Order: sequence, then structure tokens, then C-alpha cells
Amino acid sequence: MEIAQIILSIITAITAIVAIFMTRAEIKAQNNQCLFEKRLANYIACRKLLNLTSENLELLKFENPKDEPLEVTTAFSMITNCGFLEKGAQIIYNTNDYEIKKIFLKNIESIETMAEKSKLLFSDETGEKMKAYLISFKDALMAMYKYEVILQLMLKNNKSTAFRKSFDELAQNYNEHKVRGEVIKSTNSLLEQCHMVTNDKILEKMYNETKICKSTIPHKTEAN
Repeated sequence: MEIAQIILSIITAITAIVAIFMTRAEIKAQNNQCLFEKRLANYIACRKLLNLTSENLELLKFENPKDEPLEVTTAFSMITNCGFLEKGAQIIYNTNDYEIKKIFLKNIESIETMAEKSKLLFSDETGEKMKAYLISFKDALMAMYKYEVILQLMLKNNKSTAFRKSFDELAQNYNEHKVRGEVIKSTNSLLEQCHMVTNDKILEKMYNETKICKSTIPHKTEAN
């Protein structure tokens, strides 16, 4: 009887130990699955924005002719030509639309969140560089939007007066040169960050880190 109790205790202890290891393995597999999904979603979104920037580099090279306004609407609409920015991007054509503005500001917040996720989900250098690119992307959008708001206000008020002013006079009255400078500075920064991320192959590094994460997930867990 005593021997049977000892054997039963040993079996119970072994079963408990096996259960602990199985639970730990399952938790690790679930964590890897979660990390893979988060990295994949972030990678896809970053790739989309980077591709849009790369495809429209020339549109983002604003010159500085002070006697005429900058044309920011085309560049703005082209680099926001994707599903999750599409509705908010209409703000560039409807600067006074409150509902569209709310969507646009949520889009800006989403890009900021993407930037922080990039830093947290990927290795230090990779995450930091992608975050810097995304922040410059967000800043460029905001600068172009603010410029278009000022521009439309200038044109609207000029039409409502009997004596039309030249663009240079309007620019001085509305401090247009300051907002213009912010557009040029932010878009130049975006171009620099785009080149840096491309030259350093940051997207490829993000893809490889995501792929490595996936390879640690057991096939059984993957199927589930």
C-alpha cells in the first residue's frame, strides 16, 4: 500500500510538472503568435506609406516662388492614397468640413500610434528609423493641410473685398511665408527620411524580423 501511494505521488508530481511545461510552451506560442500578427500589421501599413512616398518624390519637392502660392493638394492626395487614410484625406479639398476634419485628425493619431508601435515591436535601430520616417510623414501632412487652410482663407477674403490685393500683399497680411516655410521644411525632412529608410533597407529588416517571429510558432498553434 505504501509503495502504491509513493508511486501515485510520483506520477502526480510528474503529471503536474509536464502540465506546467505544456502551459508555458502554450503561453510562449500564443505570445509569439500575437507578436507576429502585430508586427505583420505594422509592417504592411508602413510599407504602404513608404511606397506612396517613394512614388511621389517629385511632387514633394516644393520650390519657393514667393509671388505665387504652393500647390500642395496634389502631393497631399497622392501620399494619402490608401484605404485607411482615404476619407480623412478629403480634408485638403474641404478644409472647413468639421466631420472630415475629425476623421483626418484620427488618421494623424493613427500614424503617431504606428510610429510608436514600430519602435516597440522591432529591434532598436529598425524601429527608431521607421518611427522617424512616420513622424516626418505625419508632420508633412499637417503642414500641407495648415497651408491649404491659410491659402483658402486668403483667397476667400480677397474675393469678398472691392479692392483686390496681390498675392504678395495677402501673404504678408496672413503670415503666409511662415506656413510656407513649415511645408518646405517638413516635406524636405520627409524626403530625407524616405531616402534613409530606403537606403538602410528598413522594410526588409522589418520583414525578416516578422518572418523569424513566425518561424518560432509551432504548426499546430498556427493552424488553430
